[in-house]
Amino acid sequence: MNNIRFKFGEPEHGWIGVIVGDSNHEVVLEISDVPCNSLYKLTDVLLELKAGSKFQEVEFSLEPDFALWKFINLGHLLEIHVYPNSSCEEPFVFSGCKDKVLHNRPSMTSARPRIQCRMH
Repeated sequence: MNNIRFKFGEPEHGWIGVIVGDSNHEVVLEISDVPCNSLYKLTDVLLELKAGSKFQEVEFSLEPDFALWKFINLGHLLEIHVYPNSSCEEPFVFSGCKDKVLHNRPSMTSARPRIQCRMH
């Protein structure tokens, strides 16, 4: 089992690079904040998964197309099914230990998870 990693680029003119991957492969998207900011939805989804939700999804705007990430909480395992565009029928599937993707900062008093990511 590989660790799932998220990477976020620098926002520029309403666009940002978003990468999900593991040690074997990555999916790279350039997403738009129109018609809505999908990163806010991603944050909500990760919070819901940390709280015990079994299934969540996020749609990312690619203008005019879209990408879809489906999150499946399998107890200690988290799967992310990534459809990089609307015509993709077979997703890229990433699996990892849920607690390594979603975890609490020791210094935080609330139960809000921290998202592991590296800015590039």
